[in-house]
Amino acid sequence: MSARTGQVSKSDDLHAAFSALRDPQLGGPELVPVRLAKACARVLPITGAGISIFTAATLRIPVGASDDVAAAAERLQFSAAQGPCFDAQRTGRMIVATEPVIAKRWPVFHDRLIGQTPIRGVVAAPLRDRLAGVGALDLYFERSDDVLRIDLADVRSVAGYITEMLIEAQLFPALQTGSLWEPDRWLGNPGVIGRSHVLMAIGMVSVALSLNLDDALAILRGRAFVTDKTLDSVAYDVIKGELLIKELSPSSDR
Repeated sequence: MSARTGQVSKSDDLHAAFSALRDPQLGGPELVPVRLAKACARVLPITGAGISIFTAATLRIPVGASDDVAAAAERLQFSAAQGPCFDAQRTGRMIVATEPVIAKRWPVFHDRLIGQTPIRGVVAAPLRDRLAGVGALDLYFERSDDVLRIDLADVRSVAGYITEMLIEAQLFPALQTGSLWEPDRWLGNPGVIGRSHVLMAIGMVSVALSLNLDDALAILRGRAFVTDKTLDSVAYDVIKGELLIKELSPSSDR
């Protein structure tokens, strides 16, 4: 029960919605974040939700999305390497962003978000406790001003429940030793599978061009920017051989 209202809290609502998602295709532990994101969209006045895990300052893995629109918004934010979620993870503070705020603070992300999705507002909440600095929750809104109407105490309650469930699912057993990412535990998660293409492409570019991983990622992001593609799409082109790595070289004559 919520001490704030004396009524059932949003974390209780989320637990009920999460438990009600009985789709056998969402049964594995690696899909717990997907179920949580879908449950968020049921209990909060939002358009969609996404859950991400940061393995580096600008490299994040989308482990749960409520729907295709939420997944698309995450890819655009990741491609731009800027947006509410990045700031929430970096500062440890909740970020409330109407469309004008997004346009002012993260213009590259804003242009693509407005042009390619119906999303016009975002609330990003960092996960806490053992996932502090690691996980974040994105809540998406089709109407900009709706971000100002959501109860932020409800968002904190939901983010707390998500943290508890991710830990309970034992998806991060090695947090205490500093080893965060164990890919084998995430096999079958669609967001992780998609983002693995980026990780693979980073490695390929790093080796072929003798660059460190951060610089390889920056080159792929630059290509995504100039071609108006997502970083995930550019990475997939590299893996398939449709985009030659030599074309990405800073010394290329292109």
